[in-house]
Amino acid sequence: MSVSLGHVYVVDDNADMLYFLRNLLELMGYTVDTFSSPELFLSRSTPISPAVLLLDMHMPHSSGLDLQQMLESLGRKTPIVFMSGESEKQEIITAFTRGA
Repeated sequence: MSVSLGHVYVVDDNADMLYFLRNLLELMGYTVDTFSSPELFLSRSTPISPAVLLLDMHMPHSSGLDLQQMLESLGRKTPIVFMSGESEKQEIITAFTRGA
């Protein structure tokens, strides 16, 4: 029986990123839940601890910053690591000042 190193939520609209990150993280010993949008994450995720959220900064209907703000308003304290192929300086500053 293997022991998990912790749990990782991955939220990204890119199906390939979800697939590869899930496989990599599971090989490293983490349990993983993937979601293709912030809306799916909010409606289907259950709080697990310890956990971390790998969150894409840019998605079609709402941004990673939007999800970060929603989680804060809900009192969910899961640490967030943002990932993005392209981000603006102010987005990065905002994410950090909100605790990412």
